[in-house]
Amino acid sequence: MLFMQKKLNYILIVYSFINMIKLTYYIFTCICFINTELIFAQQPAYTYYTLRDGLPSNDIYNCIEDKKGFLWVATENGLSKFDGKNFKNYSVAQGLPDNDILSVQVDDVGVIWVLPFQKEPAYYDEENDKFISAKTSTNLQKIVVGNLNNIYALKYGGIGFSNSKGQIFIVTKSSTNNINILNKGFIKASTHRIIQLNNKNILIVSSDSIRLYKNNKLTALCKFDKDVSKTVFVNNQLYIADSMIIYKIAILNNGLLGNKTQVNLPFTISGLNFTGKQLAVSSGNGNIYLADTATLGFSEKGFSFNSLTRYVFEDDAGNTWICTKENGLIKYQQKGILSISEPSFQRNFNTISFYKNTMIAGTNDGELYCYNGIYNTKIVSLLTQKNYAAWVREMHPTTNGLLVGAEGGIFKIDNTLAIAKPITVKKNIANKDFVLLNDSILVAGNSGQVSRFNFITKTITDSLPLRTTALEAANEQCIYVGSNSGLYKWKNYKSIFKFGDIYPILKNRISSLAYNKIDSIVWVGLATDSLVAILNNVPIAVIPLGAKLPGNTCRTLFSQKKGIVWVGTNLALGRISYEIINNKLSYKISVFTTADGIAGKQINDITEKNDTVYVATTAGISIIPCNLNFTVPNIPVYITSVKINTVDTVLVNDYDLKYNQNNITLTYSAADLGATTERLYEYRINNEEWISTKIETLELQQLAPGKYTIQVRAIKRNADPSNKIAQINFIIKNPYWKNPYILLLFFIAVIGGIFYFLQRRSKIKREDSIRNLLTEKKLSDLELKALKAQINPHFVFNCLNSIKYLNHQKKFIETELYLD
Repeated sequence: MLFMQKKLNYILIVYSFINMIKLTYYIFTCICFINTELIFAQQPAYTYYTLRDGLPSNDIYNCIEDKKGFLWVATENGLSKFDGKNFKNYSVAQGLPDNDILSVQVDDVGVIWVLPFQKEPAYYDEENDKFISAKTSTNLQKIVVGNLNNIYALKYGGIGFSNSKGQIFIVTKSSTNNINILNKGFIKASTHRIIQLNNKNILIVSSDSIRLYKNNKLTALCKFDKDVSKTVFVNNQLYIADSMIIYKIAILNNGLLGNKTQVNLPFTISGLNFTGKQLAVSSGNGNIYLADTATLGFSEKGFSFNSLTRYVFEDDAGNTWICTKENGLIKYQQKGILSISEPSFQRNFNTISFYKNTMIAGTNDGELYCYNGIYNTKIVSLLTQKNYAAWVREMHPTTNGLLVGAEGGIFKIDNTLAIAKPITVKKNIANKDFVLLNDSILVAGNSGQVSRFNFITKTITDSLPLRTTALEAANEQCIYVGSNSGLYKWKNYKSIFKFGDIYPILKNRISSLAYNKIDSIVWVGLATDSLVAILNNVPIAVIPLGAKLPGNTCRTLFSQKKGIVWVGTNLALGRISYEIINNKLSYKISVFTTADGIAGKQINDITEKNDTVYVATTAGISIIPCNLNFTVPNIPVYITSVKINTVDTVLVNDYDLKYNQNNITLTYSAADLGATTERLYEYRINNEEWISTKIETLELQQLAPGKYTIQVRAIKRNADPSNKIAQINFIIKNPYWKNPYILLLFFIAVIGGIFYFLQRRSKIKREDSIRNLLTEKKLSDLELKALKAQINPHFVFNCLNSIKYLNHQKKFIETELYLD
């Protein structure tokens, strides 16, 4: 190859750097565990994600992290979006041109682009939760598909594509209306890298050469003497992998080549990519080696998953994701939690204790694993046959041996770590739990009674008929007994106090107990998803599991230091730091899970030695510095879909809805790629109280008209709420008949109607009066006419003749009457 150079001095520097790393590691290990006189190998945390976990395929091409913290995974059977707990899969049904996705990338503004097999690329439409392809975007049809395609995120904005025909397509500013075809068939070789040096200069790294384009014109060409297939460009440095050599070439801003160096590796290189922070080099035998981009200092020891590695990616939280051809997606973590890496210790342990400087862990088949250094392990069997009777329940060291309580009896392990004769009684008194009071007395519990037992004389001095689930001693005269019926206090082996008679919460089944002699606090683990702190016989705090600490069963408790209690649940290890102020407990929780390096999900027992906590889990022993703290990031929450009356709608921040659009369903999600436990959320409406939930869907039915502001936040791993809150607003309008303007118009109309009715009625009355007057006038006129008709000349003459006649007769009175 053109750039092949021997750099002996550089190689010596690299190997010196490796040796320095080794020395630093050993010094760190010795410092951490010198007090325990034990050395433990650090066991990285591996988490496998396959079809069983929700991936659409175990054949993974690559993955990227978007600007919101979600991991996008390209597989041979679709694309998957991962939030750290659940996978959401996309296929042709969601707009993908094909289910075989060769690559996924994110551009500078956060748009997700995918490259299907022999199909045009597509991009993600977040508002509608689907992909836009050439079927719906004619501009994407300008990107010509060849036999081989590649996709590249560009430094100064946009996304680049190449095909086997030598064509380069650049989409700038995530606008499919601006697709620039860099050249048309001039590059006959396959393109492996599009490097955007600035807004004008573009470097094309192909299998046969490096080409420089200025303003879309070829200005410089540098040929390779071999075909190149593996390249990486980081911080103006181009890395090219040959069979066993990595070349590092400085690229100047003007596109010219600068200094060239090389590193020879002792293995065949099968893959090269940039994880986001380091170079990842895959060997022919499947190992992965990480290297610093500046010094090319490689990790001395690689890690392998017995599968072809296609891509390695490191997210912002420091998790390394390995995309494999057959084994799915693997998350690799190197944390501050150590584990015993010997294969014999990769199993379920029920109990853990120390006898002198030897760590001893018990199993459910009666075996004790004794460990006092790397590759120095001794296994002691309590019984000749492995069975349920050998289940190790509890262990306590004494001055002359270790007492072991098992389902089948109490055993004593002597100083040589050999089994002495079993301490036998007629009935096993310690098949549930026991506590050591001194070098001769213990208190033991079984399914029928609690007993004070002298294991030297092998005699029972006192007993209490009570089914035992947990025991703890405040002192030799005060024993706390956990039972199916609640918590009891056995005082002076005479009086018994039942807490449940006063505090109903302590009537429930007790799963674990711990007593802090410094704080005088009794810690009580309930089988009802709660942890109770008791001071002076009074509960001062109830800490809910699940909402505050992952899990629903408190399996073990350990508290010896002031203000600290360790809690083991079926899903995590918790450290509660607390203080008591005015008989009230304030606390803060730190959570450690398999994501942090804990060997197994379920925590069965906890002990402490020399500021180091030792944890027995279902998958081995984990070792944790007492003061270990992890950075707990805020978890942003995003609204992912909105349904109105069960119909999907475009995702926006504000909605104006009709009165009958009052059934709303919200779906939300939070990205926390470092978590393995279930996600916890809180939501509230219109600044009311926060409500806890584990469900990522919120259904609001039959909402009344009005304004609604809905806020959702995630709970961080330390049980504090995240300050990154998702908010969405709804306005549900009143029915038109309840609109104030409509009501005003209606009121005006009614008043107008009434006024019109009254006016009409008054008018009708007036018209009736006029009509009556006219009628009366007509009648009067008719009567007058009748009278006039009656007064005619003949009648008048007759009257006059009559008057005349009466007057001649000198009948004056009759004449006057007649005239009247």
